[in-house]
This record gives sequence, structure tokens and C-alpha cells, in this order.
Amino acid sequence: MSVELFRLTMKKMNTTVVFFQPSLNITFEAGMTVSSMLTSGKADVVVGMIPYLPVLVTGMTDPSLSFDSSDLKWFVPCPKSISRVDRFLTVFDASVWLTMIIVFVLTSALFWFTANYTDRIVEIDSKKFQRIP
Repeated sequence: MSVELFRLTMKKMNTTVVFFQPSLNITFEAGMTVSSMLTSGKADVVVGMIPYLPVLVTGMTDPSLSFDSSDLKWFVPCPKSISRVDRFLTVFDASVWLTMIIVFVLTSALFWFTANYTDRIVEIDSKKFQRIP
């Protein structure tokens, strides 16, 4: 659309327009190619969507704001919701969950054993320690 507006304007001004092969990329290299065409005098006007690179915005070029704007819409599909239990269980693999359960059970059994059978472990002080006044 922006090329058509430029072509119609040049036709009204009775000016001959020569078009170069358009660049279909919006990359740094494409911007450098356009900039070199402008600064070398091969091209006088560039029409289209060109990123504002610091190389292009110099004293040798005069970027303008476009009169024609384009809106882009991105359609991103939303994932379906995951229940809290599934979200919690999928944090780790099954082997990790099994290892954590085994460690929890063994730790609980060790604490229970040490809490209930402390009186069976009789601490005997040495005889030398008992003789110290």
C-alpha cells in the first residue's frame, strides 16, 4: 500500500520512478544495504517498512513518519488448564517422588524409634569420671 501511495504521488508530480528489487527481510543486513544505497546516491527515496537503525538515522538520511500504518495481531492459543494435583505431581518424575517417599518413611521410622526406645540405651559413666570430686 505504501508503494502505491508513493507511485501515485510521483505520477501526479510527473516524475519518472525506477524501482529496485525489494528486500523481503527486516534484518540488520537488509538495513545496511538500504543505507548504502541511500548514501551512495543509487536511491533517493526508500519506501516500505524499514527498522530505525542508528546507522540509518544519520545526517545523510531523513526518516519520516509513515502516513499509512499497519496493525499486526498475534493469535497465541491458550493452553487448557491443568488441575492443581496434576501440576504438583508433574514437577518431578516418578523415580524422584518414590525416592522422596522412601526417605520420608525411613526418616519418620528413625525418629519414632529414637523417641520410643531411648530408655533401653543405658549410658554408663566411666569409673574414673565418677571418682572426680
